[in-house]
Amino acid sequence: MPSRKDLPCAVCGAAFGPVESDLPDQPYGANIFISTGHYGATAFDSPGGDRLELLICTPCMKAMAQRHAIHRILDATEQIPEQTLIWGSEEEQAVSDTPMNALRLANTYRLEAAEEMPGMTVEKFSALFQACMTASVHGKEFHLNEPET
Repeated sequence: MPSRKDLPCAVCGAAFGPVESDLPDQPYGANIFISTGHYGATAFDSPGGDRLELLICTPCMKAMAQRHAIHRILDATEQIPEQTLIWGSEEEQAVSDTPMNALRLANTYRLEAAEEMPGMTVEKFSALFQACMTASVHGKEFHLNEPET
């Protein structure tokens, strides 16, 4: 059975290897997209339980961003509502720079740094992810080495 890392880019067909990580099936240089379909879809609309996965490589995503073909959804927090923006647009850049979004992005960056820590496990990372999201919702900075108060 093929794994995610064996799938080519859905746009250009390029192949790529896995990320050097303990996580299985993580392609290097691509994003995984998942769809369960939706009412009105003519190619795929799951009655439930299954989904489609596809990969799009970084160069193709950058080309899509230039065509304004990707929406970026900023999840709601207690400070800001959910926002749907064109990824890479001037509007998205401006909203990304608001203090609350800057804090959320900074927290996510700190979380990404945790993935590289020696001895990191899926369980530890899940706990860190939950702590990072909690800090963001409460308008706080997430720190890897300090317990949340």
